[in-house]
Order: sequence, then structure tokens, then C-alpha cells
Amino acid sequence: MKLFLSLALLIALLAPAANAAENSMVYLEYRFIAVNIKPGSFEASVRKLWRYTDSYARLEEAPNPQTGIHGLLIANAPNSYLINRHTKVARHVVDPGPTYNVVIPVFPSERAGKLKGLQMGRELAFFQANGAVQALDEPIDTAMCSVLRAKVEDSDIRLFLDKRSKQPRQVSLRNPRSEYAVRYVLYRTDLPVDLSLFSVPKDVQVTRAN
Repeated sequence: MKLFLSLALLIALLAPAANAAENSMVYLEYRFIAVNIKPGSFEASVRKLWRYTDSYARLEEAPNPQTGIHGLLIANAPNSYLINRHTKVARHVVDPGPTYNVVIPVFPSERAGKLKGLQMGRELAFFQANGAVQALDEPIDTAMCSVLRAKVEDSDIRLFLDKRSKQPRQVSLRNPRSEYAVRYVLYRTDLPVDLSLFSVPKDVQVTRAN
């Protein structure tokens, strides 16, 4: 089963979700880890995500030489733009409502069931809401982490929290369909709000997709 899907499948406009006022943005750099991912490949490259409340997100991918796509997702609900930075063309999707919450799933392969609700930047809340239990500490790279484990439908998931920063370092998934992990290279929750990040670049041609 293909684990790494297009940006079109990485964004979902779902409801309901809390959209409380926030004074800072979340910024993540992450990569996927699996036995079939080759070092130096596009699948192994680092992705970058900015998100602010449940209304704004920006997701950048590295250029993919095999497809000629340099992917960029910009979401400012109810609008989302799937942009190829190589061709400077964007597909504009408008959520019909009635609610407009941007959800970026940690595991894009899980398009059905409760795991769709496990979001980038919202990991700990999901584990706490789904009966997570404490497991033995484990290291991720050079950082010792506390570990939360949960069983969600047919999936075993684990969240590794850096014991010093208290921020996520990795989330892992195992089920009958797939086994892989998301490794956070950088995880910040204190960036100043910059709404210009969630605007389409002026040199991009936009076409409506719906």
C-alpha cells in the first residue's frame, strides 16, 4: 500500500474542532520513516508545516524529480490551494461547509476511521482522548523520551515526547495495512503569528477545482 499520498489527500476540511484564539503559530519539520524508504529519496525528505488555530495551514514539500512537482499546500479556511511551485499553478478548492476547520493528519494513509483525527500539532490531545497509557521510556536519536501507547480501532500507535522539551519527537503506527513513523526534526509552538504565510504567492496562476 502506498503510504505517501499527494497533498490533495493530506488536507481535509472537517468538523467539529476547537478553534480557540491562539497567540502563536505551530511550526514543524518532519519526515517519514519506514523500512521501504530509501535515504535521499523524495519519500525520505523533510516536510515543513506551519499552522495557526484550526483555520490556517501551510505545508511545503521538497521537489519531487520523478513527478516534476514541487508541492505547496496553503489553507485559509474555507479555501485551500494545491500549488505546484515548479509550474506556478494552483488548484483552488472551497469547502462547502457548514464548518471550516483545517485538519492535517499525522498519518495520511489512514483515510477512514478515527485516526483521521490524529493531527499534526494536536498529537498529545488525541492520545489523551483515546485512552493512552504510559509505556517504558525510549530514546529517539539522542533524546530520551517518555512514551504513550494507545489502541485505536485496529491500529497500535505510540507518541514519543522529549523528556526535556516535552514536545513530540515521533509518532508511530502499526496495523494490518502499514507500519511507519513520523519523526519530528523540529517542533515549535512559539512562532509569532504571520498570516502572510497563508496567502497564495502573487506569481501563481489559480484555477478552481470545484
